[in-house]
Amino acid sequence: MRHIALIIILLLVSCNNNSIKKNSIKSSDISTSPDEISGKKVYVNPADGKTYESENEWKTYSPQNKKIDTGNVKIKQIILLTNQNEISNRISVERLTEFIEKTEVIVKESMTKSHKKGELLVQITLSNYKAPKVNISAKDDVDGEKVSSIYYKIEKLKNYTTQKDSVTFQTHYTIN
Repeated sequence: MRHIALIIILLLVSCNNNSIKKNSIKSSDISTSPDEISGKKVYVNPADGKTYESENEWKTYSPQNKKIDTGNVKIKQIILLTNQNEISNRISVERLTEFIEKTEVIVKESMTKSHKKGELLVQITLSNYKAPKVNISAKDDVDGEKVSSIYYKIEKLKNYTTQKDSVTFQTHYTIN
């Protein structure tokens, strides 16, 4: 049920297979921005510098009912960098949803009073043996001190591990 709630609340972007392949790819199939990932086959990730490729193409899932948010920090989309078919074998959807909600609170509390505008791409890797690994990419005029506080607060959420392997996702925020 919470999985459905997550889809209703958020815009999700995922791929069927994100392995890196050495095929000939047209430049029109490549995205270097989370804003342009839907319909592309290759995503050059600004948060970790890695290249992720889908066998088909990245798909965008729109929420049924958009959550009304009047604050200055909003989730634009979530990008699943782990094959969506493998996620439930690694961590329960309920547990992942709970973790995403906690990180959303951290980002919103940290950035709400910011008078600077921009975007944040918060990438998190959950694994079965250590604290979350966090990479943050900022665009435009974002307060660096507040971004650093986000990084350390998310790393302290140590009770969220996978059953095996890892799960990586990004949350794309706008700050107005």
